[in-house]
Amino acid sequence: FSSEYLIAFSVLSLDLKAEDFAVTVLRECIKVFPYEINAYILYGNILANHGKYEEANAIWRSGLVVSPGNEQLKQNLAKIKAHL
Repeated sequence: FSSEYLIAFSVLSLDLKAEDFAVTVLRECIKVFPYEINAYILYGNILANHGKYEEANAIWRSGLVVSPGNEQLKQNLAKIKAHL
C-alpha cells in the first residue's frame, strides 16, 4: 500500500461518517509514512473540528518538524491559536 491509498481510504471513511476509523488510518499512515504531510493536515483537521485544539496543535506541529515550510500547517496553527 502507499500513503496516497491510506489518505484516500481515510477520506472515504470520513465520507461514510466513520471518523474513528479515519483517525486510526491516519495515525498508521503517519507511523509508516512520516513524510506524508497530508496525513498530519487531515488528522489535525479532524481533531480541530471536534474541539480538540491541543491535540490538533500537537499533530500539526509534528508535521512542521517534517516539513517546516508547509503553509497549510502554519495557517491551521494560526486559526486555532485563540483556542489554546
